Amino acid sequence: TDSNGCEGSASYQILIGAPPTVGLGNAIYVDANHNGIMDSGEGADGVMVKLFNQGDDPLAATAVQTTLTSAGAYAFEGMAMGGYFVYVPASEFAIGKPLHGLISVPGVTGDDGVDDSVAGNDNGIDAANPEATGVSSVVVSLQAGTEPENDAPGTNTPNANYDSTVDLGFQTPCPTLMITPASLPSATVAYAYNATLVASGGTGPVIFSIIDGGLPDGITLSESGQLSGSSFTKGSFPLTIRASNIDGCHIDWATTFVVNGQLAVGNMVFFDKNGNGHADVGEGVNGVTVELYHGTDTPESVSPIATATTSGGGFYLIDTLPPGNYLLHLPKTMFASGAPLWKMHSVAGVVGTGDDDAGEAGEDAADPALTGISTTTFTLAAGAAPTSIETGLGGSSDNTRDADVDLTKDFGFVDIAALPASFSDWGTDKGLSGPNAGPTSNPDHDAYGNLLEYALGLDPAKGGGDASGSFVVKSNSGTGKMEMKLRRRHGGQGDLTYTLQVLSALTGSPWTTSSATPTVVNNGDGTETLTYGSLDDDPALVGSNYGFVRILVALDTNHDGTPEATETSPIMGWQRRVLAVQNQTYSMPYVASPVFTGTPDVVNGNTLDITTSLGGSSFLPLVADGRQYYVEVTNGVNVGQRWEIDEANSTAAGILLVPADGRSTQAIVPASVQGDLIAVRPHWRVMDLFPPAEYHATNSSSTADQVLVWDQTTSGYVTLWLANYFGQSHWHEVGVAALNDIKDSRVIGPCDGLFARPKLASVNASGIGQLRTWAMACPLKQGTNFIGNPFPVAQSPANRSMNVASGFTGDPNPVNSDRIYFWAGDTSNTTGYTTYHLLKQGSREIWKIVGSTDLITNYGTQNLFTPGTAAFINSIHGKADWIIPAPTIP
Repeated sequence: TDSNGCEGSASYQILIGAPPTVGLGNAIYVDANHNGIMDSGEGADGVMVKLFNQGDDPLAATAVQTTLTSAGAYAFEGMAMGGYFVYVPASEFAIGKPLHGLISVPGVTGDDGVDDSVAGNDNGIDAANPEATGVSSVVVSLQAGTEPENDAPGTNTPNANYDSTVDLGFQTPCPTLMITPASLPSATVAYAYNATLVASGGTGPVIFSIIDGGLPDGITLSESGQLSGSSFTKGSFPLTIRASNIDGCHIDWATTFVVNGQLAVGNMVFFDKNGNGHADVGEGVNGVTVELYHGTDTPESVSPIATATTSGGGFYLIDTLPPGNYLLHLPKTMFASGAPLWKMHSVAGVVGTGDDDAGEAGEDAADPALTGISTTTFTLAAGAAPTSIETGLGGSSDNTRDADVDLTKDFGFVDIAALPASFSDWGTDKGLSGPNAGPTSNPDHDAYGNLLEYALGLDPAKGGGDASGSFVVKSNSGTGKMEMKLRRRHGGQGDLTYTLQVLSALTGSPWTTSSATPTVVNNGDGTETLTYGSLDDDPALVGSNYGFVRILVALDTNHDGTPEATETSPIMGWQRRVLAVQNQTYSMPYVASPVFTGTPDVVNGNTLDITTSLGGSSFLPLVADGRQYYVEVTNGVNVGQRWEIDEANSTAAGILLVPADGRSTQAIVPASVQGDLIAVRPHWRVMDLFPPAEYHATNSSSTADQVLVWDQTTSGYVTLWLANYFGQSHWHEVGVAALNDIKDSRVIGPCDGLFARPKLASVNASGIGQLRTWAMACPLKQGTNFIGNPFPVAQSPANRSMNVASGFTGDPNPVNSDRIYFWAGDTSNTTGYTTYHLLKQGSREIWKIVGSTDLITNYGTQNLFTPGTAAFINSIHGKADWIIPAPTIP
């Protein structure tokens, strides 16, 4: 309508079309040559690729789309605008899948539209374990009309609505390359130099190059790793050498090339382990400081001219010296506690001319910890160094300038408290002779033969020796990992080898040699301690809640490689178990290490006379005040039986037993115990099995962690709770008002089952001890008994001899038969019991579930008793003589 009121009209139709769709894609490829881009033929075929919305959890959400790659290419189309990411599931990294064994190309770039043809533009987010998590791309924001469409293998028609640059590259992990030697040998001014670098751990040929710094004039490095030439420029030349293999993997080694002057002195510091007065292979001591002084100096009163530290097997060299008179000195700090030569003194005598194969050059000192050790004064002059007498270890290392380097200044040491170095010397030292002197003999009739007592530093005449003092397994409080400590003669024995063996389960696997490498510490008393750390990480033990270790010792007196005798230590083990915030049963499948093992000479009433096994020592110092102990027969007629000890009234040579005690397994001490092998052990206490520091203490019994102990006398529980008592955590009895009435030392008997009840949070519980390899007596009283599993292995009622023939009561009616109650909370977060009874009807005898109509399944052959747990046994008539057989021990 215009200003004059005139009108005109026309008809129109507005069409509202569908919004534009977007898409993304490109390639999944295997970067075979590690160059960071997708080359021809590197596309991965048949890989499943999923598309998710931004913010989705690919492990839980439903994918927007899913496709398979074709020659590496993939594409997703027809999506609404927004944020997406591509995901390659963990299944594609499984065995038999296209990406098995591969990792994401390192590094990740954002949604920058740059394609796979440019290195460093991989869009996959690196994942530590793609087999478990898969690999996701970065989030790609798709907007119609703004997206890049770059090149093949994208299958989309070129269109600004499609981003065809989302590439995920994968490659085999680069191997760990290593360049040897660990350091470059030094060159000498004007002397020819030749050294070869070797790169190990890679694939195919390796090319060496210098990427930073440089070699001195006259020295060159070939691509094959050959260093050669000669230099007239003295000094240190920092450089970085790169070793690259055909896969594009490389290692950069920053090192220093040293060109020395012409005069030098050195050789080695050694520990004369076998006491033969000279150095042998393997006796060098690393980490010892060697100081050089002028011949007229008083060591340690002035500063030394130069110092060196022994390495590479005890060797040292002080180079680039002018002619003159000198002396060498090992400072007194090298003899301090914890230092390499602690509690050691010089090998007797001084060798003025001669090498380490003839003796050593250190002057004897009354107390090296006060004065150190020095050589006599010697002269260095050009061309005057000894040549023909450098016949010992490392004597040829200076042959390129032999007459200018003196390699005869050796220091040899022995322990102040040196122990016998061979089995024969040990036997003589211990007074063994005749039939008692052999490695398989056992004159004190204890649990260890002569060979093991030699290996672990025990006394072959005294059963009071405890192998656990030399062979200890414990949890490292810092790492949480199990570690084993072995104490032996300092330097070991030349005729003996020690092998740490491990086992993850008592069934189905053999003993294997541990891969752990020990650290060694000199104890200063003629012994050393080897610590094997992080045993849980041993390949044979990874993933297992149980671990078993032992030491195999082999005696080879003639060094021909064939042992004359072998013996193994007691087996030590551990169990790990997560105790949830609920009631669950608990038992300890190991025993404490013995303080005494031996054989009674005679049984006098309730007293065991152990005179022979004590070897003149006293029994009384072996038992600590305040601890309760018991005797257990580990081999013999009465194997498995136990008696409590009257510690206060035992004598130096007699163990007084208390058969009337409720924890004793027999009411008398039979005369047949004479000749049986016995062990005296401390009882486990509540504080041993449930260390207060590992559980949760509060000031209220209703909120603190609890332990329920079964009282056989009252057929009820005694409940202990962890109280915070003046800033300290202790176990107390619920209902006892006095918080100073501490129950930490309450004894847990070998057969006892318990309930553990964390209240605040779960607890990672660990039990460590010696493995039972013998049968175990576990008397059942009439009525309810709460019995633990005494072995770290699952057992069936049949394994435990729970049948009519062995004295158990069976009947068609559960009320009239023996019953077993298993707590549901051991396997779930529920409560209640599954009950089995011994059905005996005519010739049929089975363990069946009470209330079940199944009369076929015999649960007596199934492993109902799991390690670390306990079960109630209701005995109709009681069974005072129940013996649980030991499982098969590998």
